[in-house]
Amino acid sequence: MSHFHERKEKNCLNCGTEVAGKFCQSCGQENIEPHQSFWQLLKHYFEDLTHFDGKFFSSTWNLVSRPGFLPAEYIKGKRASHLNPIRMYIFSSALFFFVFFSGRNREDIMKVRPNGAQVSSDAVMEMDSTEFADYTKELNRSIGRQELPMSREGYQRFIDSTTGAGIFSGTIKYHSRAELDSAIASGRERDISWLEKKFRYREIDLGNKYGHNTQSLEKVIRDKFLHSLPQLIFISLPFTALILLMLYFRQRQFFYADHFIFSLHLYIFLFIVLLLDILLKKLDANAGVTFFSWLNRGLWFWFWLYTLLALKRFYQRGWWATILRFLLLLLLVGFILLLIFGVSAILFYLFFV
Repeated sequence: MSHFHERKEKNCLNCGTEVAGKFCQSCGQENIEPHQSFWQLLKHYFEDLTHFDGKFFSSTWNLVSRPGFLPAEYIKGKRASHLNPIRMYIFSSALFFFVFFSGRNREDIMKVRPNGAQVSSDAVMEMDSTEFADYTKELNRSIGRQELPMSREGYQRFIDSTTGAGIFSGTIKYHSRAELDSAIASGRERDISWLEKKFRYREIDLGNKYGHNTQSLEKVIRDKFLHSLPQLIFISLPFTALILLMLYFRQRQFFYADHFIFSLHLYIFLFIVLLLDILLKKLDANAGVTFFSWLNRGLWFWFWLYTLLALKRFYQRGWWATILRFLLLLLLVGFILLLIFGVSAILFYLFFV
């Protein structure tokens, strides 16, 4: 209920329509006095804030505890009691990616993880001799080697080998496109296709741009790709809805927008699970007990079960039909995500680095 004073006049100040009640039936604006005291504005602000918080927490609880409930409510038209799914998606994705990026190492590379502990290569190199020996012995054991300590030079070679195993397998051989063309013409390099030549040209150009430092170049590519993840995940949303449209094509009562609303709520729940996953992994690394890792496994089991239950509740099909569509959904969405990420990685490499 508004704390502002209602106007005696019945013309809407926004659109001029004759107002029948407290709100304009044409544009929805409340028919209140335009000049209010600071105290009234302050009370109205806290009223709106409390109302938003209440809707947010109640909607989040319903989302987490009642699979498929919120999208079903939305398509029935029961929308005023719950937070708008678009706003909820924006908030949850922004929160997740804020936590995700703020938690990354300043070098953006967490090198080695024996026993689940995340330690940067710089931190390892700063260890004293005893701690360094214990750490590298455990590292060798975790990767299937003989349990012996490394020298600092050997550890650096190991880090260089793991870092260089990405887009570039070694140093960039040629410093110009003309050198590559000359090597191919003379037979020192095998003849390559037009597409492969484009990639090799790009490799040369990026090598010159970044001083032929392959580690630095790979880090730049990773940074740009990772910071595009919010957009890439959002791009996958309409494809997920399209897959659901195809899986449930016989249920004509559902329109494409209904599948999109279901996908939105599923993605919101995924962001919540990912946030909890980050928290549990940090607790597991700091506490050094297996309880949190088991709790994390249970969290992901709940996510897959939640998806199955949400499909069952929203689409109202039998269990076997729902399980079959659940498996197909996982397969097709996984394929779409791989395709989107793969194409995006190639585009970033060719045009945006």
